[in-house]
Amino acid sequence: MSYIDVEDAVQIAQQREDAVKAASAVIDKDVVTLKERFCVPDDPSQWAPAFATILTSRNKEYRHLIKQEIAAAAHNLKHLYSEGGDSDTEEASEALRMLVSIVIQALEAKNRMAAQLAEYRVLHENLIESGSLSLPDRVFIRKTLPDLERCSRRLESDAVEMKEQFDLYKQSLYIIAFEHELRKCQETLSARKTTRERVESQARPVFRQVTALYAQRQMLIEEAGTLGLKHGMEWFSLPTGRLSLDKLNEQLEEYDALVRRINTHSALHTEALRRLDDIQERALWSPLTLPGPNGSEIPVDRICGAFRAYEGIYAMCTGMLQFSQPIIETLNSYLVTLRQRNVICALMST
Repeated sequence: MSYIDVEDAVQIAQQREDAVKAASAVIDKDVVTLKERFCVPDDPSQWAPAFATILTSRNKEYRHLIKQEIAAAAHNLKHLYSEGGDSDTEEASEALRMLVSIVIQALEAKNRMAAQLAEYRVLHENLIESGSLSLPDRVFIRKTLPDLERCSRRLESDAVEMKEQFDLYKQSLYIIAFEHELRKCQETLSARKTTRERVESQARPVFRQVTALYAQRQMLIEEAGTLGLKHGMEWFSLPTGRLSLDKLNEQLEEYDALVRRINTHSALHTEALRRLDDIQERALWSPLTLPGPNGSEIPVDRICGAFRAYEGIYAMCTGMLQFSQPIIETLNSYLVTLRQRNVICALMST
């Protein structure tokens, strides 16, 4: 049987006792970080109330900012596109009328060009088959047709993007265009505020679990200290001054068991912190959505961005009209000539 000097055995036991403290320290540092992140006092009984107070205060700031952004969007829309909203009524908005009008114009321009191009292809094929096109005309059409098709595809792509944006922001635009919708939106923003009582009731069980786990770890550290004292007294009392390695390993296992018990706290502690993060996230950014005129829930950031979307959609429509107008005029002049030739060709074949 192998033996070890008592002093060496005590030193090894001290290392195992320190390992218990170290295992606890890894988790305990998160408790310190938690206190700093959430600005809670030292007294654990006050963590939930302090946490709730801070979050409700920050939520109030968040809602105030959202209210200002939505009001600014409504103000900009009326004063830049509706002459201050003087001609607006409960059912009609000049700014929306202008937007819908230019959207319709842009879509009509896209459709008109697509129809012209389709007719252009048909007339070209008919005249090719009848041999009524001169060589220069055939060369010209063959060279211009790919460019016209690319232009048409671009208009189609722009129209899809514009329509998607219009559909996405339509309800948000109603909110900033009509006073009664804006008022309802702001009232809901206040009604959906974060309350101190709700946050505290959600956070209290989590903080209770965190503090309970911390208290358990302190008890395990104390237990390790008690073991160290007990083993030291026992071993130094041995008349031989030596301890069998089997006995040493058996008693060292007691420290290892304490470390394993502390390590089981890690997953529980991490989950508790995650729950606190979730509570904080929901409390700070409440509400994330507000009801639109049709009753659907709209993300708050979409409502805040409604004025920028209005200008973006308007600019897309303007760009589509400016891009398509000269092409439509050019195509129209081509079609006039091709139609005449097609008529002549049809008359000659009868």
